[in-house]
Amino acid sequence: MKILRSNLRPAWTFKTDKKVWRLLPGSGVLVTELRDPDAKTSEYAGIDIETGSLLWEGLILENSWWVAINRIFKEVLILQQFVRPDMPTPGKIFVVDLRDGKLLWHNDDVSDLNASEDTIYGIRKSIQSSGIIGFDFRTGVEKLAFPADDPRADELSF
Repeated sequence: MKILRSNLRPAWTFKTDKKVWRLLPGSGVLVTELRDPDAKTSEYAGIDIETGSLLWEGLILENSWWVAINRIFKEVLILQQFVRPDMPTPGKIFVVDLRDGKLLWHNDDVSDLNASEDTIYGIRKSIQSSGIIGFDFRTGVEKLAFPADDPRADELSF
């Protein structure tokens, strides 16, 4: 079978004056991480995968240069901020509605994420110990907590 290049056409295009840093598809939405290296800022936009329609744009979070896409889970986008600019250790999380780009909730105290069923899990570390915290993925309400050495932690594969 011979495919002629002249027959190939993009279904849609997306134009921006920023650098497309990362693209992540999920739940019918293509999330774009857009960076401006000169201004050291980043922002996010959501595009309908099927039509190319812009669903939302201009999501900018505090210290945006140090925030990155973690994953898409069900209908939410999870972003994670590094603890310090000179140490790329995961820190604060932000959870955004995938359809409208609105910040649903954030948490300053957990890192190293995973998600399962309807729960986003994070590790909360303190000087004395560390534990696993489970949050409702849409509301951020804490649903459960258990020590990091609990056998349930092994199932989460952090």
